[in-house]
Amino acid sequence: MALGPSLKINSVKPVSLQLGQVKEMKSEFAIAPTGNGWISEMLPGFDAMRASYRWSALGIFALWLLMVIFISTTNKRFQLISLSCLLALMMFNLPNFETKLSNGTNSRTIFQQIDQELIPKLRQNIESNETVVFLPWGNDFFANYLAPKVGFRTLNIGGDKNLAAAMTAWPNTMLTLGKEVDENGAKSSLNMLIDETADVIVFPYFDMLWSIHAWPCDSNGITSEFLCPSERRAQLEPIITELGTLPYLKVVETDLFATIRLSPKYSSQTNMRQLE
Repeated sequence: MALGPSLKINSVKPVSLQLGQVKEMKSEFAIAPTGNGWISEMLPGFDAMRASYRWSALGIFALWLLMVIFISTTNKRFQLISLSCLLALMMFNLPNFETKLSNGTNSRTIFQQIDQELIPKLRQNIESNETVVFLPWGNDFFANYLAPKVGFRTLNIGGDKNLAAAMTAWPNTMLTLGKEVDENGAKSSLNMLIDETADVIVFPYFDMLWSIHAWPCDSNGITSEFLCPSERRAQLEPIITELGTLPYLKVVETDLFATIRLSPKYSSQTNMRQLE
């Protein structure tokens, strides 16, 4: 099961994929199928172990547990051999320290930049405990970090299973929106402000999935969908400009995002009825 759906021993990704840093190894580049693809997709429990490295981790843990049990039941003569085997098991599964340190340092630098460049601007424009909706929505891993860091609540969430669970409680207005929002979709999303589903709608110019891997731009070719904030801002500019002309909205734009909320005049329940 740890091999995945196809056998990739001595298989090499094409140079084009290596340059693009695509992590997935497509099945057509493998030697042969292993025959466990159906099991991973169809059987309950097995479908939750989609990533093959999870099977590797489970196998290593089981082997470690068996070694510990074996050591506790053997005499001293064999304990040294068993401990040596256990130590070898640990050594062979240690990560590349240089790569691990480099990746960790890079990630720490990214989050320091986010904390310095993005978090203060969000705190200036979003009050504590307000409910925020990021549009367009998707697998928004960034929301998992921003919400507790800034102190707001949000309907967005990262993780396939988390997203599927959250969508069951979403309003229909949000469900009809997706990866891209046009002017009509943006205007329909305002219903979430009127019915108080959300206090603020945020159009991020940063990528809600990939920006946590490379801030603020994709300089390593992670994915072709990753746009710089300036590029994303140019795409959304017609929508933001159109919303800014509506008298009952307060639109605030920064270089990293735009916030949309009802103007103070329409923030009360009585005045909101004028918009319905």
